[in-house]
Amino acid sequence: MKRKSKFFSKLCMLLIGLLGFASCSSDDDGEEVEKAVMYGGPYATFEVKGKVTDSQGNPVEGATMRVTMHKYPSGYCSIDKSTTDVEGSFTLVSKYGHPFDSVKVVCLPQGDKLQADSTAIGLKYTGGKGWYTGDASAEVNFKLKDKED
Repeated sequence: MKRKSKFFSKLCMLLIGLLGFASCSSDDDGEEVEKAVMYGGPYATFEVKGKVTDSQGNPVEGATMRVTMHKYPSGYCSIDKSTTDVEGSFTLVSKYGHPFDSVKVVCLPQGDKLQADSTAIGLKYTGGKGWYTGDASAEVNFKLKDKED
C-alpha cells in the first residue's frame, strides 16, 4: 500500500510540473516567451528615477529609497530598494511584478540632519499584450527639509 502511495505522489508531481511548464512556455502566437508568468496573472514592468537634494540644492548621497504600495505605511512591503549615488540620483525598478496603478516612493536620508519624505505617484503602462500590462516610467525628485532641533 505504501509503495502505491509513493508512486502516485511522484506521478502527480510530474504531471503538475509538466502542466506548469506548458502554461508558461509560449504566448498566443506560439512564440517563445522570455518572461514566464505562472498561471496567467497580470504583470508589468516599471521604473522610477529621480534625484534627492537638501534645502540648499546640494545632492544627498546615501539616502535609502524605497518604492512601496501606497496604501501601506512607508517602507512596509517594499517592491524595490536603492540608495542615492554621489549626485543624489536613484533608480527603482519592478520587473514582471503586479501592475500597480500607483505606488509610494519613500526617501530616508542618513543621519539626523534631514527629514524623511515620501510621495505617491500614478503609473501609466504602455505596450502591453495579453497578461503583460506593459511598461511604465516616472520621475520623482525630493528636496529634503532640515530637521528642526
